[in-house]
Amino acid sequence: MREDPLQTTKTYAVILASGMGKRTGCAIPKQLIKISGKELLIRSIEIFTNQYLPINFDNIIITVPSQNVFKFDWEKFINKKLLFNEYNNSNIDNVNDDIHNTNGINANTNDTIKKNDCKTDYANIHTNIIDKIKIIEGGDLRQKSVYNALNYIEYIEKKMIYSNDSIVFIHDAARPFVTNYEISLLYKAAVKFGASFLYSPLSDTIKTFKNSKIKKINNNNTIKDIKNIKSINNNDKNNKNKLNSGNSELQYLSTLNRNNLIAAKTPQVFKFNLIKKAMDAVFENDENIEKFTDDVSFAENYGYPVKTIISNEFNIKITSSFDVELAEFLINKFNKMNTNNTNNKKINNK
Repeated sequence: MREDPLQTTKTYAVILASGMGKRTGCAIPKQLIKISGKELLIRSIEIFTNQYLPINFDNIIITVPSQNVFKFDWEKFINKKLLFNEYNNSNIDNVNDDIHNTNGINANTNDTIKKNDCKTDYANIHTNIIDKIKIIEGGDLRQKSVYNALNYIEYIEKKMIYSNDSIVFIHDAARPFVTNYEISLLYKAAVKFGASFLYSPLSDTIKTFKNSKIKKINNNNTIKDIKNIKSINNNDKNNKNKLNSGNSELQYLSTLNRNNLIAAKTPQVFKFNLIKKAMDAVFENDENIEKFTDDVSFAENYGYPVKTIISNEFNIKITSSFDVELAEFLINKFNKMNTNNTNNKKINNK
């Protein structure tokens, strides 16, 4: 926890939970899917609120789907979950009823949502966290959800006297595996350099299509198609003509230098004024915001350098039903690793 009571810098966490997660194949938003009996959203909140965390977050801003998209009382749901130990089993059943009775939800289509799954331990969340959580409506795009959250933080900042060095963590609710130690490293780096984020090096060979006008190729045929491409004689004009005439089974490729590539993950952390100016520059100039697929890309566009920090190997983004099964397999291993790191490393935010 913070040791300087006179510190005026505020620290925020933005949790992006406004997507519907249709690729998981579940009938509910993926942030409500459970991993080992606990919803993804709750696990993401715990990243920024667990009792072993060395940093005190002043506010946790959670972006959720519009009421027009998903009619659900998110505030009621989160409050009940975070106050789990103060409720008896009948109250917890009511929390699940809230989920199952939501318009458009068919509980039978998602085996991960069961009343018995709720009987788990939520005790490692700070008891005063409820007052810090602010729930706002997200946008139809990730970029808009982030911008909504930053505008909300700006509104908070204008009401209080703080320095210009407030820190904001931006995190996908679909990434439940972030360690306390990583939070500490990210915080220190953002304070020192202005921006930091987690990444993983790439082990696969990455290729890009030279022809931008391509059709989607069935995943089952990808390897086969690449082999066919290798068999093309670049000096054979007939083959080139066939490819240029719109044969979607064949494509020219180029191989990117893997040593220069990394996979960006979250949390991505910034001094507030830095990321706000970077996003203002894009939104106010009506640029194509969809090309900014993460938050660091806004900083890149504005000319800011960032500090990269290698991520733990568990930090997957849960997108598909396979990812849900994988997360179930990883959860105990991750918890053990996170506990060991917390106990073995001196973590503080000075």
